[in-house]
Amino acid sequence: MTARLAAPRRRSFPQTLRGRAAARLFWAALLAAAFAAASPAAELQAADRETSSLEASLRRAREWLWSRQGRDGGWHSETYGMLRAGQALTPFVLLALTDRDHAPALHAAQVRSALDFIRARVDADGWLGLHEPGIAEYPTYATAYALRCLVRANEPADAPIRSRMRERLAAMQFQERNGYGREAAAHGGWGFGPMPQSSPGHMDLAHTRRVLEALHDAGGLDEPARERAAWFLALLQRLPQHPRRQPAPEPWPDAKRYGGAFDGGFYLSPVVYPANKGGVEPARDGLAPYFRSYATATCDGALALLALGAGQEDVRLKEARRWLERHTNYDLPDGVSIEVPDSYAPAIRYYHWAVRAEAHAALDLPGAWREALARALAACQRPDGSFLNTESHLMKEDDPLLCTALALVALNHCQRETARE
Repeated sequence: MTARLAAPRRRSFPQTLRGRAAARLFWAALLAAAFAAASPAAELQAADRETSSLEASLRRAREWLWSRQGRDGGWHSETYGMLRAGQALTPFVLLALTDRDHAPALHAAQVRSALDFIRARVDADGWLGLHEPGIAEYPTYATAYALRCLVRANEPADAPIRSRMRERLAAMQFQERNGYGREAAAHGGWGFGPMPQSSPGHMDLAHTRRVLEALHDAGGLDEPARERAAWFLALLQRLPQHPRRQPAPEPWPDAKRYGGAFDGGFYLSPVVYPANKGGVEPARDGLAPYFRSYATATCDGALALLALGAGQEDVRLKEARRWLERHTNYDLPDGVSIEVPDSYAPAIRYYHWAVRAEAHAALDLPGAWREALARALAACQRPDGSFLNTESHLMKEDDPLLCTALALVALNHCQRETARE
């Protein structure tokens, strides 16, 4: 598929290990300060200050995002051509802005305009993201987020469009009827967009989680789809009791030697090997090589299990929770190496903060993680209220629209439930 728009510009960022080490020390010191001990009275005062600071960060981030809405109701990237049409960014930004009813009457007209933008671009097959000729704008992400926006709006007139979108997403699950039986690595998951003809294409846990959440919200997740999705997630979670043997990054035919660190964490994709940002644990001590667990994938995995209906006592969820409790680096994602060229660790800093906050809130993890993340985010917020990842362009976080929306997701979940009611 040939893009009609110009290729996104690439930026140059310092990538020296010395610079990374200094940045790592800075963030470690900043985040550690959030956990420093204090007297009860001082803790109350600090809590008040933290709440005030968090509310200020939230307000400024929301105001900046609302100010960037286009006249057509959408949010359009000025950094990346592929995101310029706004089909993927608009539902993602709108969902973050309206989380927990954080859309006061002041912005009711802007919400309606954004919803109209989405409605006008959903095609007859239920896809959002294919409106622009020659460009597939993350159609699975776009459709999943848009469906959640329309479910949240709960307008009766949207019932037909919600039904089309729900049916389209359900049909795009890799399964027997589209050529992917239970033996296929992709079976049960979702990928980038319309079903590829000869291979699964780019498919992974992140896409799968977003579709499961959308179908959960829309009431479109039937039992066969749940079973297939659970089969897929079993392939990505490092648990010895699951029946699926995880793919080896390199040929290793002796099944008796399959093993390694069954740590309860997740990796991203059994199909697109380079997408696994935790890298590969090499073969040693007679054990096959395997993809390492890492923080963002484990957060996505836990949230996918919750969308499937897993309870807090489910062994899969308990093991993912234990992994997150053992790996509490809120600076950069645990399991993603920083000591390699073009490391993904700084590139997904804001994605990490967003999914950390989502997963920790959903799992009701104890500790001062809210304060730690809120303080780190406040330190990064720019004077105009936006956020920007200046360390890496690899995951498009150098786009302030995307980066600020990710930061807002994290800030929303840094609020305690009582503060949201």
